[in-house]
Amino acid sequence: MQTITLAYCIDNVATADQLDEYLKLAGYRAQHEYNTSDRKASSLSERLADRSEPIVLLISDNFLKSPQCMEGALGLLQRKAGQILPVIVDGKSKGDSDEIVPTRFERVSDIIQYINYWQEQYLDLRRQKRQLKDLDEASLEAHLRVVRSISGEIGEFLRLLRQMDFVTWEDFQANHFERLFSFLQDEAAWSKLKASSASMPASGSSVELPMEEEPEEALTRDEATEEEEPEAEQEPLEQFEGKNNLKRIIEKPWERVKGRPGPQEVSDSDAIEKEADAAEESASEKEERSNGLRFEFEGSPEPEPPAREEPAAEQEPPKVEETLEEVRELLEGNQPDEALELIEDKRRIFPDHPEVLFQTAILQMRHRKNVAAARDTLDQLLDADAGHLDALFLRGELAEHQEDYTQALADYERVLQYSKNYPNLYYRLGILLSNHFPEQKRLAAKYRKRAIKRDKTNADARYQYAMLQAEALDN
Repeated sequence: MQTITLAYCIDNVATADQLDEYLKLAGYRAQHEYNTSDRKASSLSERLADRSEPIVLLISDNFLKSPQCMEGALGLLQRKAGQILPVIVDGKSKGDSDEIVPTRFERVSDIIQYINYWQEQYLDLRRQKRQLKDLDEASLEAHLRVVRSISGEIGEFLRLLRQMDFVTWEDFQANHFERLFSFLQDEAAWSKLKASSASMPASGSSVELPMEEEPEEALTRDEATEEEEPEAEQEPLEQFEGKNNLKRIIEKPWERVKGRPGPQEVSDSDAIEKEADAAEESASEKEERSNGLRFEFEGSPEPEPPAREEPAAEQEPPKVEETLEEVRELLEGNQPDEALELIEDKRRIFPDHPEVLFQTAILQMRHRKNVAAARDTLDQLLDADAGHLDALFLRGELAEHQEDYTQALADYERVLQYSKNYPNLYYRLGILLSNHFPEQKRLAAKYRKRAIKRDKTNADARYQYAMLQAEALDN
């Protein structure tokens, strides 16, 4: 009897068992691999790494949200693409209702929802690590690394999956699982199944299939998707900076310490409410820390000077404003290395202060050309202050530079959810969509048109808009 591996999330075991019954009729023995509740167990990808037999990978919403299923999943697809048949099945909600959750990743907005899910998981774990006591810190740290890795790979995983020869569960069952035996190149087994399954109930989906989606509102993704065009050659960092907001942010970053723009025009969606709550919470925590550092308490009487000889006064802790002023003076004196050394040293005193982290990220990127380190610092910043618009925008730009276009789009759209008037936002969205998301040409044109309305002096925006109208939209 020939062997085949069925890999899936345990929430979808009923679908796997149904497929197993048909495989037995065709003369195949199924080896089941799935995630468990044991966080220390090896990942699904590790268990599949040395398998030589064909693998049917049942991918559901549950699979895409399971750490054990998703850890190393990108590498698995890259190494074993010819050995794996991805089958897309619907997920099941957690709890008693067993509600069907459609598994969708055809559109950019579908991919972004999974990127946001894993980013929220990562930020939540970071908060737990910082706030809760009596935790198994080593175990939490290991899990944090896994979640962060998945957060960075989920977009690429879904893009690669879209390019593979995947099949939906509905099509997979058609004509006695013809697609499966075509993948196995075993026509004899298919004939055997057709003969044997005549006595079995007609094959039907074990889960409900998704309804067709309603058209999205204006300025959201078009329904149709196409193969992505080859990506443009990556520009050097110096050229990249000249086309975006980095110059505005970097030239006088210290001016942002007071009056940083906050979230505006927030939508009513649950995702935005979460971000707003996180921003409000972090602002409250920041105020409490500030009051504590300065030893200022409203309503407290001024202490009377002692009649006798004063004891040696305690040294007042350094203030954030003083640190940023020192950084400014070092930069004006053309001493960027000293400025970066100073602010990295002060991070020990202000480990989660958004402005310190933001200036650190700028210096890491600007003066050390270390984009990866700058993105890591921005991740930490957004953990402390989820509504920091400049940090979101800058992380999007750095993601673009590293050709992580889905992450860049996710960050830009989160800025758009907070503020529709952020400088250069529509310009960058228009460029990003037209260059790397060819199915979104019309949305790119709308963003470019808005960029022109907000900055009538942007000649490049006008030129790019005209080219897009002429070449992509035949206008």
